Amino acid sequence: MKNDRKIEHELIAELEAAYQRVYEMEELLKEHGHQEGNETKRPQTMSDVRASEARYRRLFETAKDGILILDADSGAITDANPFIREILGYIPEDLIGKRLWEIGAFFDVVASKAAFEELQRKEYIRYENLPLQTKDGQLREVEFISNVYEVDLKKVIQCNIRNIAKRKEAERILSESEERYRRLFETAQDGILLLDAESGAITDANPFLLKILKYSREEVIGKELWEIGPFKDIVANQDSFRKLQHQEYVRYEHLLLQNKEGETIRVEFVSNFYFVNERKVIQCNIRDITQRKWLEEDKQKLMNKLQEAFAHIRELKGLLPICANCKKIRNDKGYWQGVEGYISEHTDATFTHGMCPDCMTIFYPSFVQGDYEKPTGTK
Repeated sequence: MKNDRKIEHELIAELEAAYQRVYEMEELLKEHGHQEGNETKRPQTMSDVRASEARYRRLFETAKDGILILDADSGAITDANPFIREILGYIPEDLIGKRLWEIGAFFDVVASKAAFEELQRKEYIRYENLPLQTKDGQLREVEFISNVYEVDLKKVIQCNIRNIAKRKEAERILSESEERYRRLFETAQDGILLLDAESGAITDANPFLLKILKYSREEVIGKELWEIGPFKDIVANQDSFRKLQHQEYVRYEHLLLQNKEGETIRVEFVSNFYFVNERKVIQCNIRDITQRKWLEEDKQKLMNKLQEAFAHIRELKGLLPICANCKKIRNDKGYWQGVEGYISEHTDATFTHGMCPDCMTIFYPSFVQGDYEKPTGTK
């Protein structure tokens, strides 16, 4: 888009230069006409004039801006290029001979002779966002530039009319994109710092960063990164910052920062580079991972406990050396101990004591057969 605009501006400049060249050539012709002995030079000069006029005409006819030529005294349109139809729907024949203020599209530009006289006096007028009405009633936003120059000692006004609809649409899209970025920047739950890549000066900081570091915006903006307390360990001085500039990407996964109130925060720090308007910018993203680290540590503690428990369970599931007679178990230290003691040490089990029917028959047969003396008063 920039290249197209440059070419169009160069085209306008060439048109004006061509008009001036025609004027100079005609003056030169007059001068030669009054001098003797210049008859041989006249055809060459006329050839130059014709070449200049032809070049001007080609530029005029092929220009991608609408161009109107006015008589500066009367305001009458003396010429119009074909592209005027693309912009406003008028063919040159609709316009030539009419005064500018007689054309509906230009009513707001030159609404009266008084306004036209003001244009004559200023000799240069520019409207950047001018709504003009096309022949079929549509509104078009245009850039309107008029300037005055002389041709044959007569003032001429050239009006250049550029359709800026695409440019306005591009500006609108850019504005919406910038607004979306700004909303994301303002509402992000990561801290964000923007730095000038050359100086290291902080150019912007989002609210979340200020919140976690307990700094005000005024205390941060304009300062070099190494001047802010929490970042002194990252960029201790300007030389370290130069190294950061050359790396273009830096990541610290477990960085300890201290906020203004002395609290320690665990963060993930990532910086990278990009260009804005052909200027290098460093963006630093700072994510508070304090709670995440707490959860990770709690998870690790739980895993360690589970591993210990599994180790005990594997011990009981393995081969246990047990005495065939007394049923004692040999522990890992080589000592023999009772089953109850061994299991109590290696599990959280608790024993209760009773007697099975076989043992009751052996040790308390009378109780099992019912042959025993009941206490007095019992049935």
